[in-house]
Amino acid sequence: MSPGTGISVIIRTSNSEKPLRILLSQMRIAPPDEIVIVDTNSTDGTVALAEQAGAKVVRNLEPFNYSHTLNLGFRAAKNDWLLSLSVHCVPVNADFLDRYRAALATLEETPAVIYGLQAFSMKGYEKLTKTIIVHRGPVSPKHWRGGGNTNALYFRSAWERHPFDETIPRGEDGEWRKWALKTGFCCAEAPEACMFYRHDKGPVYRYRKAYDDVTTCMPDAGPMSLRQLAIGAAHATRHLLWENFCFIAWMGELAHISGAFMASRQKNRRQT
Repeated sequence: MSPGTGISVIIRTSNSEKPLRILLSQMRIAPPDEIVIVDTNSTDGTVALAEQAGAKVVRNLEPFNYSHTLNLGFRAAKNDWLLSLSVHCVPVNADFLDRYRAALATLEETPAVIYGLQAFSMKGYEKLTKTIIVHRGPVSPKHWRGGGNTNALYFRSAWERHPFDETIPRGEDGEWRKWALKTGFCCAEAPEACMFYRHDKGPVYRYRKAYDDVTTCMPDAGPMSLRQLAIGAAHATRHLLWENFCFIAWMGELAHISGAFMASRQKNRRQT
């Protein structure tokens, strides 16, 4: 039986009232779509806001863990398609979910996961090549335009075969993607399903997350060069200057790039 077209949007929160309010105001859903909030210890108005918006709220009573909270949300969802979406995202287009559905309709086979993209500005979105890319084979590609749980649509049957690994602190998306490709599923990228990403975490958090992601998810990737680091820093600066410049956001992007650079270099030294 073919999977249904309904999408369950899973959003993880923790004292996230402000970004959640912005995200919910820009999300357009209609039955059978739904929003599932997985909340960890919020003491602000996050849960009340979610309930007022008609979202299903799941309480995480354990210490926060990326994989565990996603698994909780996926289990509580009702649809065949499960969208992992960061609370720090804002849809570029009002018909965001329909763009995922349109991408799925063009594929000849059901993917294990289809990734939307992230953009810093409308200029960045408009310059994106809108071609859908399909990945197959046992080796995860080294370069993805998307590829993370910030904005990723999972096929429930595939996830049920392999829930997210709750023993790893971060990088659950990369571990899952490698499993899917090795198992024989295809994965796809849908640039039309695009989000503006507005992360408010500080540089230390962003550095550690990037470091762990590269260490966990990219065992076959070569070391980043100083030239790649410089290009990444220049891109972050250019993207953020297109919007209202925010020093903390810029520092976060530089920290993210630096964490990936250091992890790739140290991993290469250990291998040699």
